[in-house]
Amino acid sequence: MKVQKLFDQGDAKVIEDGSFLCQPFFGVLDGVSPSYTPKEGPKKYHGLSGGQTVVEIVTNTFSSSYPIRDLSDLDSLLQKANEEVRKWALLPNLPIEQTDKLPATALAVVFVGEKAIEIVIAGDCVAIWQMKDGKTGASENRTFFSEKEQEDKFAKLMRKYDGNRQKCWEEFIPFQDWSYRTYRNKLVSNGFGVLNGQPEFFLLLQRFRLPKEEIKTLILATDGFVLMEMTKNSDLLSKKVLESYALGGLPKLLSDTRLAEKAKHGTSWTTDREATAIAIEF
Repeated sequence: MKVQKLFDQGDAKVIEDGSFLCQPFFGVLDGVSPSYTPKEGPKKYHGLSGGQTVVEIVTNTFSSSYPIRDLSDLDSLLQKANEEVRKWALLPNLPIEQTDKLPATALAVVFVGEKAIEIVIAGDCVAIWQMKDGKTGASENRTFFSEKEQEDKFAKLMRKYDGNRQKCWEEFIPFQDWSYRTYRNKLVSNGFGVLNGQPEFFLLLQRFRLPKEEIKTLILATDGFVLMEMTKNSDLLSKKVLESYALGGLPKLLSDTRLAEKAKHGTSWTTDREATAIAIEF
């Protein structure tokens, strides 16, 4: 088994992506702090943003884990991480029922067992795989609808304020907060899960189980590593990602994403997003 990882900071001022390579666990994390303008930055807790803190808690939970045997043990580690995040959030009296006020993380985690590969997905992280017989697959981006709403809203504001991002953010944040309250950890149409200390997170996880002897390649990635438009369709996502990967591995995949996203730099709230990916060859 060959494992490689690639991280690129992009233009992020605060690094909230994370990852861990703790065999039999491998995972990528995309931490998210509550909304803030570029001028003010995220609120800090002992020197770390909320998104960074959640990522650190999850990473430490898996890094200190014991060898596991089945999916129920993987669930217990996710439960432990979620509970630790909940305990941390209660210390500064963060409102645990308000999803827009809670730091969180999206994640893509895999457990490589003796006979099977167990994959768990939350938020806008993705998993893409290719089997030895050539068949491919990918997880679903359940955040696509809400992210597209936010992207369209910000683009309109950029036109309204002639590219003044600070003014755009000041008007955009209430809309983003509404979106978080409406879709995060909500069992509604277009709802999705994030690990933020709320128990509803578990009800919205995506799960996949693949025979280890049949899988050839598995890629775990945060949202910055793949073009959002490709994640609307799982078949398209797996096809495009694996095509790029076959031509030059993770560096080629990231390069193609950066090139495609240049067309949106003038209207997007970000230009080059943080990007983290892990590729496993079996």
